[in-house]
Amino acid sequence: MNEIHARTFVRVPPVRAFELFTHDVDRWWRRGERYGGMDLLGHRFEPWLGGRFLEIAANAEHELGRITIWEPPGRLEFSWRQGNWAPD
Repeated sequence: MNEIHARTFVRVPPVRAFELFTHDVDRWWRRGERYGGMDLLGHRFEPWLGGRFLEIAANAEHELGRITIWEPPGRLEFSWRQGNWAPD
């Protein structure tokens, strides 16, 4: 399994940063032909442990990952697998 660990520091209170990251995914998620295609409407986290990280299209939702740690406002971990990747 490959892992990526990322940390970002922003100048807002932790509660606001967590809210922006988890509720406004499309403000930071890279969109375009390589990531979801032009028909992509957006992305969404289901806000609970075990919740899905979803890619939203006009006629379907595609699971990109699962939330493995949900500890607002300090910690979020999730798996991620791009929808067009070949199965393991």
